[in-house]
Amino acid sequence: MFEIKLFLTIIFFFFISRINSLNIELNFEKYFERKQNLIFKDFPELLILENEYLSTFPKTSYLFELSDSDFILCKENPKYPSSKKISSNRIIYKDLEFNDTGKFNNFIIETFLKFKNYNETMKGLEVGYQSDPLFFAFLYNLGRFNFLQKEYAKSIFYFKKILYYFPNYPRAHYYLGKNYYSLRDEILGEYHFRKAIQLEPEQIQYLVDFISILYEKKQFSKAQLYSSYGEKKFGNHPFFLIFKIKQLTKEKKFSEALQIFNKISNQSLDEFQRLELKFAKSQLLEQIQDLENALKEIEEILQSNHTSFFNQYPKENILQQRERIKKIIDAYKY
Repeated sequence: MFEIKLFLTIIFFFFISRINSLNIELNFEKYFERKQNLIFKDFPELLILENEYLSTFPKTSYLFELSDSDFILCKENPKYPSSKKISSNRIIYKDLEFNDTGKFNNFIIETFLKFKNYNETMKGLEVGYQSDPLFFAFLYNLGRFNFLQKEYAKSIFYFKKILYYFPNYPRAHYYLGKNYYSLRDEILGEYHFRKAIQLEPEQIQYLVDFISILYEKKQFSKAQLYSSYGEKKFGNHPFFLIFKIKQLTKEKKFSEALQIFNKISNQSLDEFQRLELKFAKSQLLEQIQDLENALKEIEEILQSNHTSFFNQYPKENILQQRERIKKIIDAYKY
């Protein structure tokens, strides 16, 4: 009888301990989830899923953030205590020594944004890549710089390497789509654009760029199909309306473009959208021969120092547009 009571007592305490253990695990999971939310709340453009994977490697104890200029910058990972030693590669570049891979990447990108030296930036990133060929920031930034330099095959190499580790990173698919279309591989170009849109359907830039390329390739039925989808999903979004103005201007449907412009001009826009709207307006006004007002819009754009805008719309091209319009105005005077 004593043995039975002892056995039941042991069983009872075992179950009590398991319940307590389960409660502790559940409470820890809730705590960890709250902690994660606190960690990521200040990084709206953070590559959260990628960082979850990357942060498991001590040598990559960084958070990778997509900047407004569309380059990857590195931040210290708050998951790791500041006292924890972060191992990193030693990088020598132009008589400068870097013992922190993330800081070296940021130095190269920040120097580029200040001086716009493409060749030196490429050399710096390649030095970093040779030091650590798996470092995410080097892969993305090299892919993007090669795309900007029209080195499409090289750009594809880096973005495909990203997909080897992160197959569902939509921005890699987006740039692969742009690269393949630039190489006239329309099958792979369309595949990667559709994959990017599928993975991140709220990212309007992927859809708008895809539609623009379809129009350029004279695939009108497919372009109109995606445009109709965009109209339903993003009909009143400033980005989509600006795209429509530019597209209607190319099609010489000026009255329709002006109607949309009147619709969007009163909406609240951020600085990038405001400049993009002015640029679209300058092109429209140039087409309808309202040259004085077109020139006024261009001058206002050139007074801005918005880095992200001039990364997407090179200042040299806008300066050329200004000179072209000035020549036409001067010719009319005589």
